[in-house]
Amino acid sequence: MNHKQDNLNFIIAMDIIGFALLFVGAGLIRYSKDEVISIIGGFVLAGAVTVLTLTRWLSQ
Repeated sequence: MNHKQDNLNFIIAMDIIGFALLFVGAGLIRYSKDEVISIIGGFVLAGAVTVLTLTRWLSQ
């Protein structure tokens, strides 16, 4: 594979990870019965946004 294809595979993998973290964080916030788990969900959401932002930055 060439460099362009490797880069595309990396970007797609990072997108999948970022969106998975987004759904996990939203689920933790929505369905948590405890405040601590809701706060952890917020940190997971922040991590998802960071991963997606880095993916967009690296893809340019």
